[in-house]
Amino acid sequence: MKRSALCIIALAAASCSDEPTAAEREAISDAKIAAVEAAQIVPAEELAPQPIGSDLLMRENIGGAGCAFTPAKGLSGPVLVTRPDLAYMRLGDQMVRFAADKGSARLPLDGWTKYVGKARSLQLAVDSSGEAPGASDMMRGGDALLVVKDERERIIFEADEKLACAS
Repeated sequence: MKRSALCIIALAAASCSDEPTAAEREAISDAKIAAVEAAQIVPAEELAPQPIGSDLLMRENIGGAGCAFTPAKGLSGPVLVTRPDLAYMRLGDQMVRFAADKGSARLPLDGWTKYVGKARSLQLAVDSSGEAPGASDMMRGGDALLVVKDERERIIFEADEKLACAS
C-alpha cells in the first residue's frame, strides 16, 4: 500500500512540472474562446429566388390584388409577390411566406415595404416618381430595390428593377 501511495505522489509531482504557466493557460483559454465564437458564426446563405409563375400562384391559392417584383437579371417572372398580409418568394421548390410589417410604409394596393419571415426579412424601396401620369389605382408601380436579409441582418439577396402592382 505504501508503494502505491508513493507511486501516486511521484506521478502527481511529475505532472505538476508539465503544468502550463499562467500566460500559457491564458493563451489556451483565449484560443478556445476564439474557436467557439468562430464556430457559432455561420456563413451567410446564397439566396437564389426562382420565378413564380401564374400556375404556381393558382396552385398555392395566392390570388388577388398586389405587387410583383421581377429583377433585371433576365428571369422569366417575378421572384416576389406581395399581398396585403403576406409576401411570397420561391426558394428552390418551396414557396416561402413573409408576414407584412404593417408599421412600414405602404405600397399601392395595400402592400407594404417590409415583410418578415422565420429566418429572413425583406424590404422594398420604391421610387414611384417615374410612374406614368394618371396611373390608376388598378395599375401602379415604379423602380424598386429589393433587399433580403438573414436573421443576422446580413444582405443575402439584392436586386433592382420594376415593381408592378395590379388588382
